[in-house]
Amino acid sequence: MADVPDTWTSPDFPALRVIARWHVTVASDRPPHLTPDHVARELGREDGDVEVRGALTRLLDGGYIRGSGMPDEPFDYVIVTGVTERGLRAAGAWPSEDRFLEVLTSSLERVADSLEEQGEPEKAGRVRGVIASLIDVARTVGIDWLEKYLAHRAGLQ
Repeated sequence: MADVPDTWTSPDFPALRVIARWHVTVASDRPPHLTPDHVARELGREDGDVEVRGALTRLLDGGYIRGSGMPDEPFDYVIVTGVTERGLRAAGAWPSEDRFLEVLTSSLERVADSLEEQGEPEKAGRVRGVIASLIDVARTVGIDWLEKYLAHRAGLQ
C-alpha cells in the first residue's frame, strides 16, 4: 500500500495563507476573487500549476475557502471568493475557539487603555463595560453562540 502524500504542508497550507492574506486586505485594494493562476504566482509557481489547482479544490471541499468550481475546465479550477472561519483559524488570522474570548477581551482592554491615555475615561469605561458583558454572556450562553454571532456580524456566515 502506497503512502498518502502530505498535501497540507505544500501546496494546501501555503495556498490557504495566500488566500487569507487576500481576504483580510481592504476590499477596495483587492480583486473581487482569486483565480488559481493568481494563487500560483503568489506562491512562485507557474500559471496553470495543477498542484495549486488541486489544493484549491481540496480547500473548497474541506470547508476552508468559499468559491465555485468551473466544470468546463479540463482540470480542477476554483474561483476563490472568500475564506471561512475554519480557513481563517487554520491560516492563523483568527484565534482558535478555545482562545477566542481571551483574544477578544485582550484586544478590547488595549482599546480601553488607549482611550484612557487619550483622556477619554468615559469611553474607556464603556469599553470595559462591554468586556464585562462579553464575559458574562460567554458564561451564560456559551462561547459557541458568541463566536457564531460575531462571525455573522463580520459577514463570515
